[in-house]
Amino acid sequence: LQLHSVKNCTRVQFRCVVLCVDRVFCVPFVRFLRRCNHLSWWFVLVVRFSLRNLSSVQITAERSTTSEYKPRMANERCPPAKCRLLAVVLLTLTLLVTLVMALSASGGTVPQHDLPIPPSASDPSSSGICMVGFDHGLAIGSLRQTYGGSSYCAYEGIPYVQPPVGKLRFEDPQPYHLEGARLFQNVSKACPQAYEAPAPMEKLETSEDCLYLNVYGGRLPGAPQSDDALWPVMLWIHGGSFVVGSAQTDIFGPEFLVEKGIIVVTFNYRLAALGFLSLPDLGINANLGLLDQLEALRWTARNAIRFGGDPTRITLCGWSAGAASVTYHLYSPAAKGLFHNAIIMSGSMTQSWAYDFDPDRCGREYLRLLDATNREQLQSRPLARLMAIERAFHINFFSLFYYCFLPTDDSYRPEPELRIVGPDPFARVRSGPPESDVPLLVGYTTLEHGNLFLERDFSHTTPNFPNDNATVQALLEDYLDRRAAHGNRSVPRRRFYQELASVADIIYGIQYFVRQAAAHKRAPLYRYLFAYDGAFGYAKHWYYRNEIVRPDLPGPMHGDELGYLFTPFVYRGHRRKDIVAGAYRTERRVQRRMLRLWSNFIKYGNPTPVTSRHGNGTAGRRIVRWYPYNDPIPERANHYLRIDRRIQLLPVADGDNPFHRLWERVFRCLYEFDCEFLSADSPPEDVRR
Repeated sequence: LQLHSVKNCTRVQFRCVVLCVDRVFCVPFVRFLRRCNHLSWWFVLVVRFSLRNLSSVQITAERSTTSEYKPRMANERCPPAKCRLLAVVLLTLTLLVTLVMALSASGGTVPQHDLPIPPSASDPSSSGICMVGFDHGLAIGSLRQTYGGSSYCAYEGIPYVQPPVGKLRFEDPQPYHLEGARLFQNVSKACPQAYEAPAPMEKLETSEDCLYLNVYGGRLPGAPQSDDALWPVMLWIHGGSFVVGSAQTDIFGPEFLVEKGIIVVTFNYRLAALGFLSLPDLGINANLGLLDQLEALRWTARNAIRFGGDPTRITLCGWSAGAASVTYHLYSPAAKGLFHNAIIMSGSMTQSWAYDFDPDRCGREYLRLLDATNREQLQSRPLARLMAIERAFHINFFSLFYYCFLPTDDSYRPEPELRIVGPDPFARVRSGPPESDVPLLVGYTTLEHGNLFLERDFSHTTPNFPNDNATVQALLEDYLDRRAAHGNRSVPRRRFYQELASVADIIYGIQYFVRQAAAHKRAPLYRYLFAYDGAFGYAKHWYYRNEIVRPDLPGPMHGDELGYLFTPFVYRGHRRKDIVAGAYRTERRVQRRMLRLWSNFIKYGNPTPVTSRHGNGTAGRRIVRWYPYNDPIPERANHYLRIDRRIQLLPVADGDNPFHRLWERVFRCLYEFDCEFLSADSPPEDVRR
């Protein structure tokens, strides 16, 4: 429309312009938006209604002001005031529609509380689009394709608790209830990170408003609603030492698991000081990040069936710090009954980096650096200042790049539903079975962190124990000097520290957890070792440009197995048919086997079931029968599955590794202050590989 000419329009032109805008613009636009599954067509209907009424308002108004209606000539002018009003109305409505289109196209989660919910919301399968109805709201996702060409629904950026901002910073997670129609088509920003990601990874966009989850897979549009068709659910807890990480799909792509008929749920939780600062006397409670995880678990158990998921087949799965989190929830009464299987990958609550025995030392120093004395001051500080202080704090306060804010004792809390960790995870795992005595799948990679640490960084692996890690470091140096004096040079000093670090940082903690848990559990515990070093390994992409890496030690590192469960980096930006047929042949074979084992465990609680308990067919061609580590038949017990080019079930021989025996004694020095074996009176052991 030429707005400068509207003031000169005649009455006939006035009505023609209105009807032309309606017919030429609104009608095709409504059809287009409905075909593209946009919500904006509701607004266009309002525009149409306004335009059609405007065309008759003028005539009606004139009839009401004259006792006798007199037809006007075609060349009579429209009153300037009414024409100006028309121009303003048209311009306002056009801007409104444009704004809504822009927000919808960008995938923004725009609240639409005043919109009527379409009739198909009560039966999403009949609408032809990815749509899930809640008690008072409607979630609209997007239809996507896996690398194999299968369609699946994705719902990204769903809030599961209220944003932890303002007065909710450093507070327990508060419930959130979805209302109105919302688009959920983009992953939310990550929670604030204690440090930036390694060089090969893109820099994360972060926000304190970050507590959102993503749901992939489930019932497709048009599929019948039936209990027999319900999908098992895997809730994924990301790792990152409790200070970094997110639910981003660039790392944890769900496509291969969705192709196996599994709903994948990923989510963010609060990290670092925002999630694990503990100052109870100031009203800042411990383990807020773990409470976020618990709320995501409750949300999943409550809403899985809405997405076509089976609420009786929920598997809690985590890696590294996420695996440690899974073990905390295993032993917490608050999570009992919310999940039915658990997968623990390269981490446990008995790791040195998974628990802080003295959180007060971190909290008080943090307050001092921020010049704060109470919770209100911390809540009012700008986020940028909090994170800048924290990054400097981790380095300068400890003189090493390790993390201060970790899970810690929350037994002081009077509410049992808010207690997750307790006073001592080592004592807890020794004392009895977990609260959730469910089937477990537990393991780690061959090398883990062995080639990530230089000799000077060994204290990286011994933080947060009751004994001072600097004391243990000095004792180990003396121990090595005495080994050399006795002529024992079988392992160079650098290699000695790398091998011991691999055991200390990850492997020993998991082995300790497995031994103690298996002694008390009744449900089966399946143990594995990931030994394949291939191109899909995530660590190769995460660390090999990082300055602390040592590529002189080949082997699967911490995180390498994730590339065989989630979408590997080498697939980014490609369809499966675009990958050269002969490329990654061995990697694909290892991936197929691992996916079959993991998906069987998620579905049936057994990685190698003979038959499905939901049908009469077999659960895929069996690779090898994987017996539980705690199998009641002695001949089958104490075995683990080695995942390499070949799949083998082998007897466990932890005690045969001299580094394991050495670290067993170092652990006693750190945890029980029993350091006699490192004293000058004790002869050093010959450590060989």
